[in-house]
Amino acid sequence: MLESYRYVQNENITVYYIGNDMRFVVEVKEGILYAYKELENYFHLIDKGFSIRAIIAMNRREYNYISKMILKLRGNNESKKSQVAITSKNDLLILSPFAYEEESTYTYDEYKLKKVIYSQVVHIFHEFLSLNSEVSSTWIGQGIAMYLSELWKEGEVKKVINEAIKKDMIPKLNEIQENESLYKIWPWTIVKYIEETHGKETINKIIRNYDVDDIFNILKCSIDDFEVQWKIWLKDENNLS
Repeated sequence: MLESYRYVQNENITVYYIGNDMRFVVEVKEGILYAYKELENYFHLIDKGFSIRAIIAMNRREYNYISKMILKLRGNNESKKSQVAITSKNDLLILSPFAYEEESTYTYDEYKLKKVIYSQVVHIFHEFLSLNSEVSSTWIGQGIAMYLSELWKEGEVKKVINEAIKKDMIPKLNEIQENESLYKIWPWTIVKYIEETHGKETINKIIRNYDVDDIFNILKCSIDDFEVQWKIWLKDENNLS
C-alpha cells in the first residue's frame, strides 16, 4: 500500500514520504531517534529494542486512508483537525505540515512538531512495554506521553490548570478517568507527582503492570489518600514549573 512512497532508513527508524514531503524527512527521523534514545534509557530497554516505521501523509484524505488500511485504526476514519499524528503498534502516522493550514488546527513549528513526535513515540513504548496495552488506562498513557514530551509546557494547558487551582476547582481523580476533556489536561500532573514522590521506577512499574495491578495498589495507597496528597502538591506553584 506504500508502493508510491519513497523511504529513508536510519538505524531502527524508517520514514516513508511522497514528493515535497522529503522536506520533513530529516526532521521526523531525527525527532524519532531523539525520543527513542531518551525513552530507551528512561524505560531501561536493555537488549530489547524495536523498530519504528513513520509515514508522512500528504493530506488529510491520505492520512485517514493510511490510518484505516495500514494502522488498522477503525475508529479513525474521519480524524479531527486537531489530530496531526497517531500511532498503532510500531507505526507512526504524521500529517504533512504542508497540509496544516487547510486541514488542521496547527501552525507548523519545528520545535512543536518535535514534541508531538516525542509524545507519539512514548505511546509506542507504552504499547511495546505493557502486558496488555489495550486495557491499560487511557488517562495514564496520555499523562505519561504529555509529561515526558513536555507538551504540557505548550499552549493553554498550564493556564487552564493554574486557573482551576486558584478557583479551588481541581477535578477529582475519578472525573479525570471518565472525562476525555479532563484527561487531555490533567494526567501529566499526576505522572509528575508520582515521579517526584515515588521515582521513575514506579512509572516504569505502572507502564508494565497496569493491566494486572491497579495503579493505587502499586503506589500502596487508596485513591482517596492519593488524591488528597496530589492536590496539596498541586497547590505549590513551584511543582508545576
